[in-house]
Amino acid sequence: MSKIICHGFLSILILIIVGLWPMDSPGGEEPSYTAELEIEGFPPIVLSELPVISNETEVIEVKDEKNGVISKKPGKTRYNNILLVMELDVLPDHLRNWRQETIEGIFTKRWGIVTIKERETGKVKMQPIFSEGWPSKLTYVFTGGKFTVYYEIAATRIQSKKFPLVGE
Repeated sequence: MSKIICHGFLSILILIIVGLWPMDSPGGEEPSYTAELEIEGFPPIVLSELPVISNETEVIEVKDEKNGVISKKPGKTRYNNILLVMELDVLPDHLRNWRQETIEGIFTKRWGIVTIKERETGKVKMQPIFSEGWPSKLTYVFTGGKFTVYYEIAATRIQSKKFPLVGE
């Protein structure tokens, strides 16, 4: 029983740390941003929550044998999976089918764009663009009386455009 409680606590802690806790603002206010996903060959969809998009560059430590100083330099950059969060009734059939094809060994890599806008003004704030993406994981979770879907897309490369662009 204590393992279950510990596991539940760790799951909640992980959700808080990686930013998957619901976007609802204190006091029930609307979230400040919206996100729309466009994937090559599919109609765009509005996401229930902002996606989790990240990358990391490994740190290589180099020790100077002469004076014992350790310096650091960048290594390989890895692009983590893009995590889309949406309600079950928002998950379109084409995303389910794309995932099923991947499970069956049909790898169709696609590019895509996530457009993040200010809710109030509609101004685009950021557009992460991914290339050679494919669905790597699909998780259904029932909490708080609703079904939430976590859909992960692995991508070869992710680059972000921030707005306004320099010189605009």
